[in-house]
Amino acid sequence: MMDMIHFCARLSAACSPEPLKAVRLLPDEIAVYLSPQGLLQMVHTLRQEFGAVFVDMFGLDVRSSRGVFQLHLIFALDAEHTWLHLNIDLDEQTAAFPSLVDELPATGWYEREVCEELGLIAQEHPLLRRLRLPPDWPEGIFPQQRPFSWTQKVQAVEPRYFSLEPAPVGVVDYPLGPVRSGVVESGRRSWICACSSSTSIEV
Repeated sequence: MMDMIHFCARLSAACSPEPLKAVRLLPDEIAVYLSPQGLLQMVHTLRQEFGAVFVDMFGLDVRSSRGVFQLHLIFALDAEHTWLHLNIDLDEQTAAFPSLVDELPATGWYEREVCEELGLIAQEHPLLRRLRLPPDWPEGIFPQQRPFSWTQKVQAVEPRYFSLEPAPVGVVDYPLGPVRSGVVESGRRSWICACSSSTSIEV
């Protein structure tokens, strides 16, 4: 079992001038509580110093009990056979946190999901557009917030579609789709290439 006191001392020394609040939830799970301002440094330290592997990100609406939104991130500390659970309280009014995309690109779609379904804003996200909700879903209605009911009727609005920027001169732009692959949801894709080399694929 990981020595939690030693672990938290190392983590606090690398991330924060103040002691971290940490709780052992299970023999193999530790929860760490921190502010949004400390999130980027925390994730950087976990990956560089501890070899932490990102597993999941999700949000919760706990305004009725705690007056905040919560952002949760799960990391695996494989060497210690331990799960690390980051808990971040987000102000009810701003509900914002720094985007982790530059540090951890795998969080990109997770951040888009908590934005469109909970209203949590990933600041500095390079492309914070919709991921799962239909294009005619109205702004300001978040299906995972507490006031929303799945029996609630939602009035459709004029559909808004994402437009890809045209390729620069000399680059061939191949729009692909819409495509239904069977396993994942339908999507529209654009493949941009220069000569025989692909420069980007937009999904």
